[in-house]
Amino acid sequence: MENKNISAFRDARFGMFIHFGLYSILGGRWQGRQMDYIGEWIQAQFRIPNAEYAKLAEKFNPVLFNAEEWVKSAKDAGMAYIVFTAKHHDGFAMYHSRVSRFNRVLAPLRVMAEG
Repeated sequence: MENKNISAFRDARFGMFIHFGLYSILGGRWQGRQMDYIGEWIQAQFRIPNAEYAKLAEKFNPVLFNAEEWVKSAKDAGMAYIVFTAKHHDGFAMYHSRVSRFNRVLAPLRVMAEG
């Protein structure tokens, strides 16, 4: 028996996953070196210390982010859904959280350096 949600996902077939965060600032480059893999793993790939990586939160301010434009682009391309990654494996959240102060709402903070 198949779950209704799984069926709906399969029926939708074409969608967009939006995945950006602190690592987006670096554009796959760290200290003159270029990533040979997907940029979201840059901290692990180049073994960037937490304290140094956390400083990126001071710079992360996606003022040009336009959700309506992204939705329109997806819709124009025939996409049926969008999934926005709200918290990443690096611990940085795109929303306010009482669990951790390491998030877009409370940035700039250096909480990774403290913990």
